[in-house]
Amino acid sequence: IWQRNLNWELLWHAHRATFLALSVFFLGLAAIAAVLLIICIRWLLLACWTAELGIEISSQTVSLKLGPFGRRTYDWSDIEMGIEQDFDVELLDRIPDDAIVTFMRHPDSNEDLLLRVQRFAGLETERLTSLMRPYLKWTSSEISGR
Repeated sequence: IWQRNLNWELLWHAHRATFLALSVFFLGLAAIAAVLLIICIRWLLLACWTAELGIEISSQTVSLKLGPFGRRTYDWSDIEMGIEQDFDVELLDRIPDDAIVTFMRHPDSNEDLLLRVQRFAGLETERLTSLMRPYLKWTSSEISGR
């Protein structure tokens, strides 16, 4: 049972293990609270962000303007984009959007760019796959040499 007038000095001298355990517990709680505070502040800043936000995918670059989460521009020549499953590229038009798992990787990014786009744009996987089909065809035709 917690006592309001706990004598910390007496606890230190009489029960060091208890004192250290309580100290580690409270420091752990403080560290978790600090991390959550930083994460929450970034999302609150995003909600109040006045500068331009957006995701732009063109034939030359992929630009992510994500406010407090950063501003990145990736060149298509450095991006690896494809489909997780192995199948014939000729069949791409016949496969439904919900059957394709796409990826877009860049050496400077520590996560899949399409996952980041999906998270910040609030898109469902099928809708994102539908929007990325022209780029899938473009990168697939470049790979196959057509």
